Amino acid sequence: MANRIQLRRGSAQEWSNVNPTLAIGELGIEIDTGRIKIGDGITAWNSLRYERPLESIINSPNTLVQRDSDGNFQAGLITASLIGNSSTATRLANTRQIALTGDVTASSTFDGSSNLNLVSSLQIVTTLPHYDSTNTSSGTYTKVTVDAKGRITNASNPSSLDAYNLAGTVEGQSAQGFDRDLQGIADLTTTGIITRVSDGNIATRSITGTSGRISVTNGSGVSGNPVLDLINTTVNPGTYNTPTVASATQTIQATNFTVDQFGRLTYAAVFPIATAVEGTTDSGWATGTVYARYAKVTNGGRLYQALNAGTSGATAPTHTSGDASDGTVSWRHLGLVTTRQKGLASFDQEDFDVDANGHVTISAAGVDNTQLQNNQIRFADGNSYTAYELDNEHTASTGYRGITTINDLSVNNTSGSPLLKCLAADNNLDLNTTTATLFSDITLDKTSTAIQTINRSGSLTILMDANTASNRFLRFTASNSGAGNASMELLADESISLTSTNTTISLAAAQQISLISSGADVRVEDIYFANNVLSSTNSTIVLDPAGIGDNTGVVQIKGDLQVDGTTTTVNSTTITVDDPIITLGGDTVPTLNDNKSRGVEFRYYDTQARLGFYGWDPAYTTLAGTTGGYKFIYNATNTAETYTGTNAGIVAGNLKLTSSVTSTSTTTGTLAVTGGTGISENLWVGGTANVAGNSTLQGTLGVTNLATFNNGVTIAGSTTAATEYFRITDGAGTPVTKFLVDSASGNTTISGTLGVTGASTLTGNLTTQSASTVNIQNTTNTNVSGAIAGTAYASLVTYGALKVDGGASIASGLVIGGALKVYGQIDVDGATSYSGATVFKNDVSVDNDGTSPYKFNITASTGRLDTIGPVATTNVTDASTATDTLASISTAGGVAIAKQLRAAGVTTLSNATDATALGTGALVVSAGGASINNQLRVGGATTVTGATQLNSTLGVTGVTTITNATDATALGTGALVVSAGGASINSQLRVGGNATLGGTLGVTGNTTLTGTLAVNTPTISTTSTGTATVFNTAATRVDIGGAATTVNIGASSGTCTINNANTIVQGNLTVNGTTTTVNATTITVDDPVLTLGGDTVPTADDNKDRGIEFRYFDISAKLGFFGWDDSLNGFSFFENATNTSEVFSGTDARLFAGRLNLSNTTDATALGTGALIVSAGGASINNQLRVGGAATITGQLTGSGGGALKNVRIGITATNTIDTSTGNLTIDSSGGTTSITDILNISGVTSITDATSRTIPAGASIPALAGALQVTGGAHIGENFVVNGDLKVYGSAVYQGGINYQGVQTYSGVIRQTNTTDATSSTDTNASISTTGGVAIAKKLYVGSNTIISGALNVTGVTTLSSSLDVTALITANAGITLSGSPTVGSGEDFTITNGTTAKFTVTSIDGSTVTEGNLTVKGNTTLGDAVGDTITVNGTATFNNADITGTIRDARKWTTARTLSFTGDATGSMSVDGSANASTALTLAGSGVTAGTYTSVTVNSKGLVTSATSPTTISGYGITDAQPLDSDLTAVAGLTTTGLIARTATGTAATRTIVASGIGISITNGDGVAGDITVTSNATNNNAANTIVSRDASGNFTAGTITASLTGNVTGNAATATKLATARTINGVAFDGTANISITPVYSNTNYNGTGTQTAFAAASGRSVNDMLVIVAGLIKTPTVEYTYSNTASTTATGTSGATSITVTSATGIVAGMAVTGTGIGTNAVVTSVVGTTVNLSVANSAAVSGTITFGAVITFTTAPASGTNNVSIRYLPLLN
Repeated sequence: MANRIQLRRGSAQEWSNVNPTLAIGELGIEIDTGRIKIGDGITAWNSLRYERPLESIINSPNTLVQRDSDGNFQAGLITASLIGNSSTATRLANTRQIALTGDVTASSTFDGSSNLNLVSSLQIVTTLPHYDSTNTSSGTYTKVTVDAKGRITNASNPSSLDAYNLAGTVEGQSAQGFDRDLQGIADLTTTGIITRVSDGNIATRSITGTSGRISVTNGSGVSGNPVLDLINTTVNPGTYNTPTVASATQTIQATNFTVDQFGRLTYAAVFPIATAVEGTTDSGWATGTVYARYAKVTNGGRLYQALNAGTSGATAPTHTSGDASDGTVSWRHLGLVTTRQKGLASFDQEDFDVDANGHVTISAAGVDNTQLQNNQIRFADGNSYTAYELDNEHTASTGYRGITTINDLSVNNTSGSPLLKCLAADNNLDLNTTTATLFSDITLDKTSTAIQTINRSGSLTILMDANTASNRFLRFTASNSGAGNASMELLADESISLTSTNTTISLAAAQQISLISSGADVRVEDIYFANNVLSSTNSTIVLDPAGIGDNTGVVQIKGDLQVDGTTTTVNSTTITVDDPIITLGGDTVPTLNDNKSRGVEFRYYDTQARLGFYGWDPAYTTLAGTTGGYKFIYNATNTAETYTGTNAGIVAGNLKLTSSVTSTSTTTGTLAVTGGTGISENLWVGGTANVAGNSTLQGTLGVTNLATFNNGVTIAGSTTAATEYFRITDGAGTPVTKFLVDSASGNTTISGTLGVTGASTLTGNLTTQSASTVNIQNTTNTNVSGAIAGTAYASLVTYGALKVDGGASIASGLVIGGALKVYGQIDVDGATSYSGATVFKNDVSVDNDGTSPYKFNITASTGRLDTIGPVATTNVTDASTATDTLASISTAGGVAIAKQLRAAGVTTLSNATDATALGTGALVVSAGGASINNQLRVGGATTVTGATQLNSTLGVTGVTTITNATDATALGTGALVVSAGGASINSQLRVGGNATLGGTLGVTGNTTLTGTLAVNTPTISTTSTGTATVFNTAATRVDIGGAATTVNIGASSGTCTINNANTIVQGNLTVNGTTTTVNATTITVDDPVLTLGGDTVPTADDNKDRGIEFRYFDISAKLGFFGWDDSLNGFSFFENATNTSEVFSGTDARLFAGRLNLSNTTDATALGTGALIVSAGGASINNQLRVGGAATITGQLTGSGGGALKNVRIGITATNTIDTSTGNLTIDSSGGTTSITDILNISGVTSITDATSRTIPAGASIPALAGALQVTGGAHIGENFVVNGDLKVYGSAVYQGGINYQGVQTYSGVIRQTNTTDATSSTDTNASISTTGGVAIAKKLYVGSNTIISGALNVTGVTTLSSSLDVTALITANAGITLSGSPTVGSGEDFTITNGTTAKFTVTSIDGSTVTEGNLTVKGNTTLGDAVGDTITVNGTATFNNADITGTIRDARKWTTARTLSFTGDATGSMSVDGSANASTALTLAGSGVTAGTYTSVTVNSKGLVTSATSPTTISGYGITDAQPLDSDLTAVAGLTTTGLIARTATGTAATRTIVASGIGISITNGDGVAGDITVTSNATNNNAANTIVSRDASGNFTAGTITASLTGNVTGNAATATKLATARTINGVAFDGTANISITPVYSNTNYNGTGTQTAFAAASGRSVNDMLVIVAGLIKTPTVEYTYSNTASTTATGTSGATSITVTSATGIVAGMAVTGTGIGTNAVVTSVVGTTVNLSVANSAAVSGTITFGAVITFTTAPASGTNNVSIRYLPLLN
C-alpha cells in the first residue's frame, strides 16, 4: 500500500505546456479550473482524462453537470431511462385514469397531452320513493328529508294534518281536521240558527211562532237573541161591563167577547145596547178621479169632503184639520172614519154629530148641509147659469169674489156716476177714473188677503207702449211691509218667456229668486234646472260671476263638490285647498291594479312645450326587487296615464331613506345614483362603503371601522403643507388621535397596538415611550400546563415564554390569560376579581383585620357561605327558568328574605297554584298593598273586592260586562260614568234605553232610525208642478245674479248636479264643503303651484300632513302618499300608507329621480344626522362620489378600483405605502420620529434600515442613547440576536448558552476556559473551545490529546507522522499528489472528499467508480451508461433547455403545457393543471331550472335534485285530505268566544244567541242550548191556575175561575156551577137533574156468595187502591179480596250468553215478573223472575246465545198490587162469605 501522497498543481496552461506523465495514483490539479487528473504512469497529461472535468449549471459542452443552489442543471440530449422528476413533460408515459367518486362521479383517461373534460354525474339517491335505478325518474313531494349537503334523501306526500305538525290544539296555529259537519257549516249560504239535521247535513233554522198566538223576535238569531212572547190580542186590559148602574137614566151596556180555539180572548168590548153610532160608507180617495163638490172620500182613516169640483190631483189629503188641496180639489177634514152600526138610529157622519150620550146634532164640520132645501142662488147670462151656495162658512178670503155668468155690471160712485161698467150690448170694459190715477197706481183690494185672479180664455197682453225720450218701465212689484213674505209668481201650463230685444233681463231679489218646476225643467236661456240638476242645451255651462267675461268674481260652492266628468280643467293661476291631503286614484277603494301612475302632471316650456310628472309609478322596479315607487320626470310622455321620460332632479332640504335594501353593486341598495354625487358636508356610511372607481377625497377621510383595500393604495401628501396628516382618531366628541402620519416629516404616531404580520421596514427611528408596554407574543406554554395539573415546581424543565427565577414586583395590574397556579401563599390586600374557575382547597375568608369572626367566609367542607355585609353580584345573566343554574344567583332551596326584595328585571313565578280567594295563589301579599308602576296583565279572571282606581288607560280585549243596574237619569249618573273627557267606540254602540245627548250628534256614516225622527227645524217643503222656463231666444247668454256678489244655486244642503258635459267657471271657484270629489280621469290645472292646507294663513299647528293621497292596487287595494309630513317636519313618500285623520304613516317608498339636490346645510355628526340620511339599507353610486367635508365610515371601506386617495397628505414621498398584496407597511418619516404610545405587536420581521451608527465609546461610564435603535428600558429577545457591528455591554453579561464570535475578538487579559468537554470533531460546537475559522498561534501549541486536522495542514518543516493522517479539508500540493492504491485491497483505499462528516466526492481505486454529491457540469457531450440497461438516476431536478429527451422519463415536475380539466354534466367546473402543485377546484351543481327560494312542494329527480317547485295555496295542492277548507263562516264560528246557539248572521259573520221569553205564560229552559236541549214551555193548562194561559183538554174543555160576561144563548162546555143539568140523569134508576135532592136504596155489591162474580175492574194507573173499595156482604161493609190480572205483551231486542239466567234488553218497558219469555236462545218455559234496569232475570238458563227479538207475554194473575203506573192491569174483587 502506498504510504505517500504526492500532489502536483499548476494552471491548465502550465499543465498543457509541460504535458508530464503522472505516476500511478499521482494527482494533478488545475488550480484555475479546479479539475483533477490521476496518473496511470503511462499516459501524458494532455491525453489523460480528467477525473473532475469543468463544472457548469448551464448546458456547456465538455463540462461536469453542476447543480445550482436549488439542485437544478441544464443539458442537451439525455438518452436514458430517468428515475426522478422532470421539470416539465409534454405528456405522461402511461395514460392515467382520473375519476371522481363520492356524491359526484366522473372518470376519463388523461396523459397531459391535451385538456380533459370530465362529465360529472350526481349519484342516484336510492332512498327516494321514485327510485327505479334510472336517472330519469322524478317525483313531486310536499315533505322532504334533506341531508347535510342539501340533497333530498327521502320524500313523501303526507295527506294528514298530523304529518305536517298541524294537528295540534293551539287556536290560531293548528289546523282544523276535516269534518262533514264543519263542511256543512261552511257550505251554508243562508243565515239563522245552525241545526245538525244529520251527519254532514247542516241547515239554518229560524224559530217561528204560531200565527196570531206566539210572536218570535230575531227567530234566526241574526240580529240578537230569539225572544218568544204571546201576541197581544186586541183586548185592552181591564174590567168590562161592570154591572152596577149608577143612574136610572143611563143606558145599559153589553159586553162582546171573541175567544179563539186556544181559549184566548181576542176581543172584548163594552157597547151600548140602544144608542146610535155615526159612521160613513164612502170609498177611498183616488188620483185622477172626477169629484163633485160635496163628494166624500176617506184616506188614512180620515173622512174628507170636497170644497170644489174637479179631477183630483197627485197629492192625497192627509191633513188632520181644516182644508187642504190635493193639487186640484180642496178637501175639508171631517174627522176620523167611524163605522156605521145598527142601533136605535144611524146618521151620516158628515151631516150629523152624535155625542157620547147618543144625542144627535147637525154636523158642525160639514161643507154645507145638503139635506136642507134652497141652499143656492143662481146667476145667468142667457146662455148658462152659475149656482152659488148659501155658505156662511165662507170667510173674507174664501167667499165668492165674482159672478161669472152675468150680462151687465155697473159700479157707480156715490154721485151715481159709473166707475166700472161692463154692458153686454157694447162688449167693453170701461174704467172711468183719472188717467194719472189709473196708470200710476191700480190697487186691487189692497187690504184683502185672498188670492185675486185676472182670468182670460184668450190671449192677454199687458202692454206699455211708449214713444218718448224718457226712460219708461213696466214694473211688477210685490211687497209686504209686515212680517210675512212678498213673492211674485209667474205660472204657465207650458212656458214662460222673458225676452229683451236690446239689453239684458235682470231678476233681482233682496233674499232669493226661486225657479221651481217639479215635473219638468226650469230653463234659463240654454241652462236647464231639473230638481237638483243643472244642464244646458250645448253641453256647456259657464258660471261668470262678474258677468263681463273677464274671469273675475267668485263662485262659491257651500257644500261638497263632485265632478263626474272625464276631464276637469282649472285655468286659475292660483289654487288654494283647505284639505291638507289630495286623494288621487278615485274615491273608492281599488280592487285591481290598473297599472296607471298616480301623481301630478304639469306643463312647462323648455325650448318647446313639455310635460313634467312627479308621483307614484306602479311599474317602477325598486332596488329591493319590488314594484312601485315615486318618480320625478321631466320631458315626460303620458301614455294612458303611464309616464315615461327623463328622471328629473330634486331639490330638497334633507332626504331620509328608510328601506333596508343591501347594496351589493353600484346599481343596488336603498339609494342608487347613476351619475356622480356631490355632498358639501359630512357623509356617514353605516355599513360597508364599496367604491368601484377612483375616489378623490379633498377633505378629511374618517374611517371608524375596518377599511379594506383590495388593491394598492397610494396616499399622496404635500411637501409644503406642514399640517397635513393621515390621522385615525377614536371618533369621540373630542377626538383623540390614535394613528398619525405627518405628511411633511413622515413621522408616524401610533397610540394603539401595531400588529404587523409581514415584513415591516422602518427607515427612521423607532422610539418606545417609557410608559409603553412590551408585549411578549411567544406562545410557548411548555410545562406550564403541567404545573397547573399538579407538577411540582422543582420538577419543571421549561417555563413557557417568561421565566423569573427570583421575585417580581408589578406596580400595576397583572392580567393572566390562562390558568394561574401559586405554589406558595397568596396574600391579597386589595380587591380581587375572579372571572374564571377558581379552586380553593381550604376555607376562604375575607376580613379587613384577618381575625375571626370573618366578614366573609366559605367553609370548604360544607360549602356554607356566611357574610355579615351585603351580597352583591355584577353578573347580569338573567334567569330563564326557576332551575336555571346559569343565572346570576340560583338556589335549589328556598330563600328567606326578612326585608325588602327588589328586582330590576322580569320576575317569573312558575308555581301554578291558582288564586281562588284572598291568601291563595302563586304570589300572596299577606299584608299590605302592592304597587306596580307599569302594566299589569292577568291571564285569568281578576276579582277586586275593593274600589279600583285606574289613573291611565284600561285595555280590555274581551267582553266587558258591567252588572250594576243603576239607570242614567242625568249626566254623572248610571252604571258607567265618564266624568271628564269623551269616549271613543270603534264599533257599534247599542243602547237599550233612551239616549240623551247634551251636545251635537255627528254621524259620519249611514244612520238608520227604526223609530220616529222628530225635527223641530228647518221646514221641509215640497215644490209645485209644471215647468217654469225663463227663455230668451235672442240673447247669446243668460246672467244669473246680475250685480249680485253672491249667487246661490240649490239649497244649503243636499246635492246640486250639473249634467252638462262641460262646466266652465269664469271667475274664482270656492268650495266650502268638507268633501270635494272629482271623478274625472283627466285633470289639468293652469296654476303651476297647488296650495294645500287652506286659503288663509294658519295660526296654529293642526298636526296634519299636507300632500297628495292616491289609491292604487298592488295585490290588494292600497293608499299612497307624498307630501309634507308634519311630524317629521319634512317631505315623506309613503307606499301602503294609512291615513289617520289626515296624518299618514306607512312604508317609506322608493324615490326614482334623475337628480337630487339637497340644500339643507345640516352637518352629519353621527349616523342618522345630516341633510341626507339612509337610515337602513345600503347606497350604491355608479359614478364618482365627492364629499366636501369629512367622511366618516363606521363600517368597512372597501375600494376595488385601485385608485388613489389624493390630498390626504400622508407623507411626502411615494414610499409611504401599504402593500395590499403583502401587507407590508412602509412609513418614511424623512428623519422624523414615529411615536407609538401603546403596545407594538409585531408578528413578522421588523427591519430598521436606518444606518445611523453607534460608535463604541471609551471608558466605563454609561453614555447617552444613540444609534438607529434606542431602547430606554429593558428589552427581552426571545430568539437569536445578531449584531453586525461592535457590541459593548456596560453591565455584567451572563451567557447561559454558547457564544459564536464570527469576527476578530481581542482580549487584553487572560482567557481561561474551565470547561473540560473534549472535541469529537472540528465542528463540535460543544467542545470546550470551538471555532469555524482558523487559529493562529505565534508561540508554542501544546496539545494534550490526539490532534485531528479536518482542513489543510501546511507544514513548512519536516513533519513526521507516527500514525495515520486523517485529512478532512483541502490538501494543497504544489507539485501534484499521487495516491497509490492496491489493486488487491478493498474499497477502503479510495480517494474521498468529505465535508467533515459525509463523503462528497469518492473515486474507488479498484474500478474507478466516481460518486459526486455536488453539481456535475459537463461542457461537452456526456454519455451516461454504455448499455441499454444502464440506469441513470436523477434525485434532484433536471432542467433541459429546449432539449429533446429520447427515452422515457418516469416522473416530471410539471407538464410543459398546463392542461385544463373541465367538468360538465351534473357538476360543472374547470381548473388548470400543470403538475407543479396539487390542484383543486369547486364544482358547481348545474341548475335544475328552479329559482332559488323557499317552496312547500318540490319535484325531485332520481339524484335528489329539485327539478321544479311550487308553493300550493290550497290544501288540495298538498294532498291533505283531513283538513277543513277555509271558509268565512267557519272562521266566524271559530272566532266566537261566547256560548249559545250559533246564528249565521250574514256571510262570514256569526253570533251566539239565546232564546228568551217575554211576558207571562211562556218560559225557556236552556235557551242558549249549552246545558241541553232547548225547551219552550207554556204554562197553558186546562185547570184553573192563576197567571196561566188557558188551554183546552183533549175534549176541548178547560177549567177557569170566574168568567165575567153577559152570556147569550147556550153555553157549550162545563160551568163551575149550574142550577140544573141540561139533561136529567138516573142514579140507581132515580132521575136527577140537580134541582132537588133525591133518595136511593143501597144495593149489595155481590149477591153471589160462592165468590165467582167480579165486582168491578179498573186500571191501576187511575190512582185507586184496594182500600178504596168496600164490599157490602149481608149488610156488613168489608174489604174484599183482590185478584190482579196483567194481560200485556211486550217484545224487544235482547242479547245474552248461553247458560246464563239473565238477558240484556234494549227496553224493559212493559216487562214484569211472571211473564213468559220466548225467542232465540231462550230456555224452554222460561219466566221473568225480576227486572233490574235493562237486565231481565229468568227462571230457566239460556239454551244458547240470545239474540234478535224476544217476546214477553201471557196472562198473569197475582194477588200483590203491581207497581204504580203499570198499565193493562185488571182488578177482580172476590166476594166474601157471610
